[in-house]
Amino acid sequence: MIKLSVVIPIKQGDNESKELLEILPDVLTENCEVVVSSPGKGHNRAYALNRGVEKSSGEFLWFVHGDSRFGKNEVTQLLESIERLPDNLHYFKLRFYPSNFFMSLNSIGANLRSFLIGCPYGDQGLCIKRNIFMKLGGFDETTRYGEDHLFVWKCHQNKIKLNCIDGYIQTSSRKYRNNGWLKTTLLHQFLFFKQAIPEARKLLKTRFFS
Repeated sequence: MIKLSVVIPIKQGDNESKELLEILPDVLTENCEVVVSSPGKGHNRAYALNRGVEKSSGEFLWFVHGDSRFGKNEVTQLLESIERLPDNLHYFKLRFYPSNFFMSLNSIGANLRSFLIGCPYGDQGLCIKRNIFMKLGGFDETTRYGEDHLFVWKCHQNKIKLNCIDGYIQTSSRKYRNNGWLKTTLLHQFLFFKQAIPEARKLLKTRFFS
């Protein structure tokens, strides 16, 4: 039986995570554990995620954001995918809640990015075997943002295959509502390319010059 650790980084005062924690006992199987970790003072999400891994005991690690939403069916899909492809990095397709026309465009863009160039983000529920995670060195605690994005590139550079689960995980559109859809979307695209270009160069070097 697969032992799954659900690692959730939660900032103090994050109210959206309360609903997730309340529904987890009803959607997780008995072989799953929930580990909540905080970035603390002066630390980032990568720090919280790595500390959560240290506190966990599962053979597989499922990194879930506090504003994520999913049901029993998605948990079943994940466990089946793990059993079938245990050495892959697993992730879900993405939807935003509450949704509208513009957020639907963002969902399509995120799913195309994941499918075409293999770059899912952390809000897509990344899941990986513990020993592979440790071998890769975990999340980069020196980065100010995009620790999930950098970890995915690290998987590519170390020839860890990705698996897109045929199901959806939902994530909050709160930051788009609070900061403006266009501003937030453009900022995310800028930050993506800022990280992706040097990481893609590293990947090319490992593929053709090693």
